[in-house]
Amino acid sequence: MIDHYRTLDLPTPRESRACLTAEDIKQAYRLALLKHHPDKQGPAQATKDKPSIDTIKAAYGVLSDAKLRTDYDRELLLSNDPSAKEKSFHTGEEVVDLDDLEFDEKLGSWYRGCRCGEDRGYVVTEQHLENEEQRGGREVVVGCKGCSLWIIVGFSSVEEDEVDERNGSQKA
Repeated sequence: MIDHYRTLDLPTPRESRACLTAEDIKQAYRLALLKHHPDKQGPAQATKDKPSIDTIKAAYGVLSDAKLRTDYDRELLLSNDPSAKEKSFHTGEEVVDLDDLEFDEKLGSWYRGCRCGEDRGYVVTEQHLENEEQRGGREVVVGCKGCSLWIIVGFSSVEEDEVDERNGSQKA
């Protein structure tokens, strides 16, 4: 499996707590094009270990599209690559329900403090939930912004909750 993050010389989601912005990805893409363009290199610099322009374009295409990037990140973690399996281990993983997190109406996100002292160490956005729901999932894995701990946040869709409430009230 081609590592698009390495192609663009970017940290993978497991290597960095910081979220990459669209501008970060675009800048890395431009730098990679300049660095590896055949016209910018001498004959001694050309090696088969360096990414081709097509590989760089493909990496940018995947990482710059939010849905493709989310799918790629998941595939990267679940790949048969032993190094990817090793990196998919999450220190201090705890399972919680979305209802256990505080909701910030201004930001439209849920958060929870971490034992490292970060008040909003774990943040779950509506986009995280929607992306996971589109894939048929009912939980998201979230890393703390301040340390290497992780939580698994379980959730259900609003429609499921409404059906459960109606069925519960009919049984009573």
